[in-house]
Amino acid sequence: MNPLPVLFVDDDRSNLLLFRVGFEPVPVLLAANADEALEILQRQPVAALVTDQRMPGLSGTALAALVKERFPKLPRLLLTAHPDAPEVKAAQASGLVARVLGKPWKLETLKTALEEVLRTTEAPPGEGG
Repeated sequence: MNPLPVLFVDDDRSNLLLFRVGFEPVPVLLAANADEALEILQRQPVAALVTDQRMPGLSGTALAALVKERFPKLPRLLLTAHPDAPEVKAAQASGLVARVLGKPWKLETLKTALEEVLRTTEAPPGEGG
């Protein structure tokens, strides 16, 4: 995997901790909402954004849209319990997100998807910062 950290965004603290522990030794940055994620992206480069869809404030697709606008080459993955929701399908069809993964997520599935997205990204990641 890439030496840059992965930014994981979820309002559920237990999911944040599970992601951090599950991805060791890969560096991980955690954000509890879209505002925190955007602040992190302004400060430092990351390899990819992995965000939950349903969060207070901005949804994962809304966050992905802002990130795509500000950091267009940064890979974006979306986690959702409702992969068939019209907003989610539209985000994937339009390329707003590279991958949609179901919740509850399985660690190995998420790791594999993230590795594939990073491997197939045209431009080098790390646009934040």
